[in-house]
Formats: sequence, structure tokens, C-alpha cells
Amino acid sequence: MKTIQKLENHFIVIGAGDLGSTIANEISKRNYDVVIVEKREERLRDLTKKEGGKLIFISGDATEEETLKSAGVDKAQGLLACLPDDVDNIFVVLTARGMNKNMKIISKVTHGENINKLSYAGADKVIPIQEIGAHRMVAMMLNPTITGFLDSISQSGSLQLRFEEVRVPESFPEKGQTLEALRIPQKIGLIIIATVTGGVSKFNPSASTVVKPGDSLMVLGGHEQVLKLQSFLKGDLEG
Repeated sequence: MKTIQKLENHFIVIGAGDLGSTIANEISKRNYDVVIVEKREERLRDLTKKEGGKLIFISGDATEEETLKSAGVDKAQGLLACLPDDVDNIFVVLTARGMNKNMKIISKVTHGENINKLSYAGADKVIPIQEIGAHRMVAMMLNPTITGFLDSISQSGSLQLRFEEVRVPESFPEKGQTLEALRIPQKIGLIIIATVTGGVSKFNPSASTVVKPGDSLMVLGGHEQVLKLQSFLKGDLEG
């Protein structure tokens, strides 16, 4: 509990089933702190032995405020609801949103008729697991080469490439700079797929595109290159 009390901007994963534990591991591999909430003691014991201290586990019912409070929901930057029952996820989202208005919340949903309910409860995004699974199976059957390429980007482990969003910090020059002036591909080695300004994406941006504080860059490259870009935009690296 002392460890959790020190956390800020961490992620909370509700439910330590196959989906929840996989999500927690993927986030952890990207060097973020992750707290998993699970009420099944046996499942917690198995995961604690398997993960070897990489993740933080809490035993409790996530539909209750005290459990979410113990997970540090008030200081978390994101919560992912992965319980098998839609009704339980609705209660989790509703409770968590009441405790943290600014946190990003994503929930899985099994039955399509519950998508709106989860949105009304406070989820920013609702993921229909079965529908996504169906689309993926079709893609693997009809477009195996494209699917394999995307997998090589999205999967961790021996990952060579990452497709990531890099936020332009507020310390960046207020007037902004063009992509041509930044010369990110030449200096960092990343490929810029898109820029995002005010929620609007611009794919394959031209060299004259101006990047300003608060914008995001969607980039493709290695993990070290992504870290280097973050430092570069903060002004920690010389241009």
C-alpha cells in the first residue's frame, strides 16, 4: 500500500483474467506503473508468482469505492475495465468516474446493447471484444501479409518497431516549428505518420506542417528513438 500511495499517473487494470493480465503486461513493458485489481485470491497468487514483482496487485471488489481508492484512482491517468460481466464493468466505470473526473477510462464490452450504458457511466472508449476479434480473424484470412506487418509493430517482446503517439510538450516554442525545420527523420530516425492538432489527424503531413505545444506526433520507429524524440521536443537534446 505504501508503494501505491507514492504512485502518480499510473494505470489501473480491473480484472486479472487473460485480457486484463495481458493488457497490464503490455503497459508495464512501456515503463508505466500498473496496478491490477482482482478479487479472486487464487488468480492473484498465480499471477504474483508468475510476474515476479513487475506489477502491483490489489485484492478486492473494484465496484466498491474503497477498493478503487486503495488502487490510487484519484492520481491515476487511466483505468481499463476488463471484467467478464458488462454490468460489473458499468459499476466500475461509474464509480471510478465519480472519483476522478479527468482520468481516461476504457472498458471492454461483451454485448453490444451495453455500449451506450458504459459511455453514459463515464467510459471514454468502449471496446466490443467479440466484434474486434471477428474483424481480426477476417483480416488474418484475407490480408495475412498486412496483418503480419501490423503485428510486428504492435507486439512487444523482441519488438523492433513501435507505432506511438508522442505529445509535444507545453515547453515547446509557442509559435511552433515546421516539420522541415525539426528534421525529425534525419536527426532521430523516426518516420512521422501523422500529426494531431485539436483531435484532428493529418496523415502523411507535408514538410510545411507546423507543430505547436499540445499537438501530437504519430511516429513509427524503435523504442530508443521514441525516447530520444521526447527529449528532443523538450529541448534536452541539441538540434
